[in-house]
Amino acid sequence: MIKRNRGWIALSAIVLLLVAGVALGKLYLVSSDPHTAPRAQLARWLVLSDLSQQSRTFRLSLVDRLLRELGADEPIAMTSESLTPGMQQQLDDNVRLLRRDWFLSRVEKYALLPPEERLAFLRPEVATVDLWANASVGGDSAASQLFDDIAQWIEEAPPGLAGPMGSAVAGGLQVWLSTADLEPVSAAVRRDLAVRIAQQLDQDPQLPAPRESFSADERKRFAANGQLLMEAWLQAQAQIFAGLPQTERQTFVEEKIDRVLAWGVLDQLFEASSLPVMLQLASLTQRCIDRAKPELKQPLQELTSLAMQTLLQRQ
Repeated sequence: MIKRNRGWIALSAIVLLLVAGVALGKLYLVSSDPHTAPRAQLARWLVLSDLSQQSRTFRLSLVDRLLRELGADEPIAMTSESLTPGMQQQLDDNVRLLRRDWFLSRVEKYALLPPEERLAFLRPEVATVDLWANASVGGDSAASQLFDDIAQWIEEAPPGLAGPMGSAVAGGLQVWLSTADLEPVSAAVRRDLAVRIAQQLDQDPQLPAPRESFSADERKRFAANGQLLMEAWLQAQAQIFAGLPQTERQTFVEEKIDRVLAWGVLDQLFEASSLPVMLQLASLTQRCIDRAKPELKQPLQELTSLAMQTLLQRQ
């Protein structure tokens, strides 16, 4: 999501090798081992084969190889425009299947680790999420699709994996918010993320702040990203607020305040400052208004003004 182009460039290069090979009639299978197969053969598996018919062991070997390719720094500027619709669909289906295999296999490993080793295990895996988000064409929609897939995988978790899966996702989110920079991410993706995290917090409040094993810089990044997501969430709520009649707005604001307080996130978002939380929250809401699209400024102003008045009355 953050390094949006690099992973797809690498995968596109593999696919373009296939297209060129098919056109020249020179595509040969020389290895059945994904670890040693040439790129052209990787492309054949991705684009011309239904990987659901392969064993999970084979697919996981292919996952390991593809992650190496997706993480490569080779600046190959190619696209997959030459793929037929059928080839593109097979590629998308296979990538989604491989992402699921990767996710479940990592959760299985995570579940076997003692608690004190889980954070170290998650750190490199969180970086891999960016690669998978880039392994499909579609920009913001590709990232949103990955979020949808993860939510579905959690719902469909095999017996015994539901708990570890939820824990791994929560821990991964904690690591990601402490290391990634959400500022360059599009407003649409941030809003999507914010709404999803809010829904998760409704089910399991008190998202833990970075533990002592996180550095001061990581804690600062966690707070900065959290504020960006809070800003995105406020914008999403302002869109709803704008469509409500005046008689329903106070109730709407009361409900949102109760939700945020139940999450227990405000102290985490502003822990790096000595200023009172209310003052910092007021600064955040003003920044949100200043950065909003013109059509959202007025609803945001009205929403945040009513929210601040309500909070002050509760004190």
